[in-house]
Amino acid sequence: MPPFSVTDSYDAELTASSRYYLPRLRDNIVKGMKYMALLDSKGRIRYVDGGHSVMVPLMYGLNETASVMSGYDIVSTAPQDGITMAEFTWAQCAVSITINKKERRQNAHDKKFDLLEAKMKQAEKSIRYLMSRAIVQGTIASSSASGSFTPIVGKLNTALGPLPLGAIIDTDNDRTRTDVGSINPLTYSWWRNVANSSTASTFAGFKIELYKLYNDCSKGDDQSSPDIALGGQVAFETYHNALQTQERYVDMKTVNLLNGAENLKIKGAVFIWDELVPDTETNAILDSDGKGTAIGTLTVDTVFMINSDTVELIVDKESNYAQSDFVRPENQVGVSTSIIDWMGAHTVNNKRKNGVLYGIAKNIVA
Repeated sequence: MPPFSVTDSYDAELTASSRYYLPRLRDNIVKGMKYMALLDSKGRIRYVDGGHSVMVPLMYGLNETASVMSGYDIVSTAPQDGITMAEFTWAQCAVSITINKKERRQNAHDKKFDLLEAKMKQAEKSIRYLMSRAIVQGTIASSSASGSFTPIVGKLNTALGPLPLGAIIDTDNDRTRTDVGSINPLTYSWWRNVANSSTASTFAGFKIELYKLYNDCSKGDDQSSPDIALGGQVAFETYHNALQTQERYVDMKTVNLLNGAENLKIKGAVFIWDELVPDTETNAILDSDGKGTAIGTLTVDTVFMINSDTVELIVDKESNYAQSDFVRPENQVGVSTSIIDWMGAHTVNNKRKNGVLYGIAKNIVA
């Protein structure tokens, strides 16, 4: 007979107490990630009621019946293309919280909930870092020029995380890949982001490249422009040093939103940095396994230019860091376990409005 496990009872006291911390945990996870906090502030985290996959409508062409006319001229009623759908798969993340009888007895009475709070904070930090690795960094098979950034993989399985920025905004923007919206950019040129290689060796040259990337991502009849620039630490500091004192404009609303984190303005975009931004030219990442194991060496730096009107984090409304009851299995004494889970998709509806500047030298000093 195969082994099996039977739920013996719910730990109502632990469950009720942990639920007290859950809203704060959700809030801290979002606010603790600069990129996610900015998306949330712009209304670009959307909660939906499940579904087989996430379908995102796209408009890739204009209605060609638009024309000048006069009097009784005929207006074309020809059927029009230019609208399609991108399909994104759901990704799931989870973290468990377990307390055993010995720990509970050691923290009995008024100390018990101190232990629970510490474990909730640990879970919060752990899943927040996991989400940062998944969305900001992603992973690569190996360090090789122009390799493909893909979702991180589960530790105990082959499950895939949400799409990273390096996949949505690809350095090799016309490579064959269908994991972003099930559309191949090699076949469909309108599904290609902007990708510019940096050759700057001076502050002036670097600013010119950033401004060009911004303007390249602003092209199109909708007149929208990037509003988030996310780069590595060196790229951020180089831009800071390239600006004259009177040019260093800071968005104070963003400073308050990010709990005091520094930012700089690049035209209409807010420039922030994250240590997990990968080197997308030589293909290197800082942490491949959550334990600090790097792949390759971050030789040069990267800046993603993002139009938040086109990027969205879609979350299943019943899996927004939802927590299960604490459960006691029958074959363990005094052990109670709860799982916090998330399900969502990192999506894009117009890749042409986003771009990447890659290969940024780390020795620009003047």
